[in-house]
Amino acid sequence: MLSHRAAIALFLVLAIAVSGASAYYLTRQPGSLTCSAPHAGEGATYQADKVQFGAVTEYCLANPSRWPNAVVQGPDGSVWFGEEAVPGVGRLFPSNGTVVEYPWPGANGTINMYRTGIWGLMIWNGMIWGADNDGNALVGYNSTTGSTKTVNATGAPFPYTLAASPDGSMWFTSLHAPAVLGRISPDLTLQVFSLAGLGKEEPIQMQFVNSSLAYVAALNPLSSTGEGALYSFDPRASNGTLTATRVGGNFSLFFPDSLSVSPENIWVSQHYPANVADYNMTSAEWTVYPTSTVTYEDTTLPYFIEVSPSSPQLVWFNEHYGNRIALLDSSTGSLTEYSEANPQVTVGGDIQNDLTIAATASGLWFTSTTGNYIGFVDETYDPGFGVAISGQNHLTLAPSGSATAHFTISGTWSKSLEVKVSDTENFSSVPSNISIEPSQTSIQPGSGPVTLDVVLAVQPGLSPGRYTAAVTVTDGLILRTAYVFIQVT
Repeated sequence: MLSHRAAIALFLVLAIAVSGASAYYLTRQPGSLTCSAPHAGEGATYQADKVQFGAVTEYCLANPSRWPNAVVQGPDGSVWFGEEAVPGVGRLFPSNGTVVEYPWPGANGTINMYRTGIWGLMIWNGMIWGADNDGNALVGYNSTTGSTKTVNATGAPFPYTLAASPDGSMWFTSLHAPAVLGRISPDLTLQVFSLAGLGKEEPIQMQFVNSSLAYVAALNPLSSTGEGALYSFDPRASNGTLTATRVGGNFSLFFPDSLSVSPENIWVSQHYPANVADYNMTSAEWTVYPTSTVTYEDTTLPYFIEVSPSSPQLVWFNEHYGNRIALLDSSTGSLTEYSEANPQVTVGGDIQNDLTIAATASGLWFTSTTGNYIGFVDETYDPGFGVAISGQNHLTLAPSGSATAHFTISGTWSKSLEVKVSDTENFSSVPSNISIEPSQTSIQPGSGPVTLDVVLAVQPGLSPGRYTAAVTVTDGLILRTAYVFIQVT
């Protein structure tokens, strides 16, 4: 029987048997260490080396690699992150670059990769808590007293992501079939709830709206089609069973891996397709937003998604294979993507395995597991150039129909800008039955405004429906995208 850390050469996910339960994991590639770092043993305090370029700041962790995963910012501005190789948690003080490590109980021996599986991290009940799906436990650390608490989660195995409930409890998803959710009360009592209505799907991430409403994204990791959906449920239960109701009709989600709820929208990252999906609760409509593409893989592999605390119109997500952080502005129909490496990676083996994110009012924190750093993207950073559609960004086209959309490139740029296109016809976001032809594929160094005409033509074989086309300009490190929404009749 395979261990759930077994290295299976699957492109997307691992779905393997562990004591009769299925588990959902991403294949982690070797990656590369992108910045120098001090050498330190477990439980160290040290100064992280800092690398900055554009909007991105990277805080290099100690060697041997800490394999950081899961991240959250504390109320004092410090940043907590899981250390899967220690195992335990680290705490970064961005003001001076100090890192303090707190190993968990049983963290003996030398640092080796994947001694724990820390995907969920949360400050709760006066402690920093991490979900360790390798140890089937939730571990809390009190930074004031140095004490720890452990809650055994074998009743809800493979704890994955965490969520705070309005009633003061902490919930977690369990990578387990049949579907269950765990609830830990402030006195550390564990309750396990069956989640009916999911069939063979497993809950991946949940978020509370209020005491009587929560949403959960779920998928079937054993399905080759990545069948999954968005669900709602009432977390109040007296008999140990919660009932999930599908949200968004029959719209198919393909490996949904994360969700984030704003007052009007529910955002879902689809882990296999190079796109994210938005469900508008007022109109009851789905909109899919493609990322730009990369040449070395056939998907950018979006992972986790979070609405920015600064505005419900701004949505952050990470692109694991794209090695990028993305910020989508739904109010303007635009996307900005930031390379996590300078220069950007050009082969899949160099991706830095950005797995988890934490949005704040000023930007986004992310973990680079094989890059061995904690990264931050400044939300207020001005790239200096941008692209926007001139006029209407909604088109209605019949098969064999076409239209020309006019874009304006603004600002200044010192390097040539490459023009790229993508859409939502398929998982790779590479156009097929929608032809997207820009009048230029390269913009020479200079300043705007520069007009870019783009002809969009629908081929006869495209099924009726709603599609999103993207026009992107990039200087190599930052990518700016404007969207066109197409209704095919």
